[in-house]
Amino acid sequence: MAGKEFKAETEVKSTTEKVAEAPVSDLKKLHGKYVIKPIKSSWLKTIDPKHDGAIVFSKAVHFVSPQRDAVTGLIRTGLTDVMARELEVEMNLKPMELSPYNKEWWANNFKLYGKIPREGLVLDLDRSAIDKLLYCYFKASTNVALSENDAINSPYGIEYVMTSQEVEAKHNNKKIELKTKAFKKFGEMSLSEQMDFLKVYEEGKYRLTKSASPEFINSTVGRIVDEHPDDFLELVGNADFKTMIFLQDCVAIGAVRKSGAMYYALGGDKIGSSFLDAIQNLQKPEYDEVKISLLAKIKSTQ
Repeated sequence: MAGKEFKAETEVKSTTEKVAEAPVSDLKKLHGKYVIKPIKSSWLKTIDPKHDGAIVFSKAVHFVSPQRDAVTGLIRTGLTDVMARELEVEMNLKPMELSPYNKEWWANNFKLYGKIPREGLVLDLDRSAIDKLLYCYFKASTNVALSENDAINSPYGIEYVMTSQEVEAKHNNKKIELKTKAFKKFGEMSLSEQMDFLKVYEEGKYRLTKSASPEFINSTVGRIVDEHPDDFLELVGNADFKTMIFLQDCVAIGAVRKSGAMYYALGGDKIGSSFLDAIQNLQKPEYDEVKISLLAKIKSTQ
C-alpha cells in the first residue's frame, strides 16, 4: 500500500514539474499597459507651437490600420504564426483569419483599427485580446517609434510613439522633477542675475533695453524656465556662464564687435570665430592682455 502511495506521489510530482517547465507562449508574454500617441507636427505648429492643431486637434482622432509590406504586399501583423493562432482562439475567430495573407479580413474589420486621440490611446494587454492585436501591429509599423529617442533618430516618417505606461509615468515624473528644480533656482535669482541670464540665453536672443521693466524680465525668464527647464538649468550651471556674461557685456558697450559669427576686440584683435570659441579663448593665458583691457573698458562705463 505504501509503495502505491509513493508511486502516485512521484507521478503527481513529475506531472507538476512538467507543467512548471512548459514554455510560456509569446502571446502570454505580452502584458502591461502601453500608451500610443501622435507626435508628428502639423503646419499649424509653425504659426504657434501651442496651437490646438499643432499635432492633433483636441477633438480629432487618428484611425491607424496595419501596414502592408512595401515588397511583398502582405499585412504587417507583427504576429508569429503561433501568436496568431492563439489570438484567433482568444478573439473567437476562425483559423487563419489573422494570417498576413488574409487581406480581405483585415480590410473588412476596420472597426478593430486603433482609434488614437491626441492625448493617446491606452492599451491594456492584460485585459483585452484586441489590445494585444493592436500592440503587435503598431510595434511592427515603420510609422511607430518605441521611445521618444527612437522617434528623433528614426530615418522613417514617424507619426506615433508607443511606450509603456510605467515608462511614461517615469518620464513625466522626471519632467516634473526637472521643472521643480528649475523653478527653485529661478526663485533664488535676483533681478540682476535674471538680466545676466537673458544676455547669454541663445547668444543674447533677448535684447534688453534700459526701459525693460522688472516684470518683463521676470516673466520672460519665467516663460523660458516653464517651457525649457533643461536648457535653463544647463546654462546657469555651465562652468563658462560668467565668461559668457562678460563677453556679452563687452559687446553691449562696444568693446567687442561681432561680425557674422566672428568676435573682434575694439583694436581689431580676433577673439574667436564663434560665440563658444570666443568664450574658450578668453580663458586662455595668451588672451590675458585682451581680457584685462576689456575689463578696464567695462569698469570705465560703470
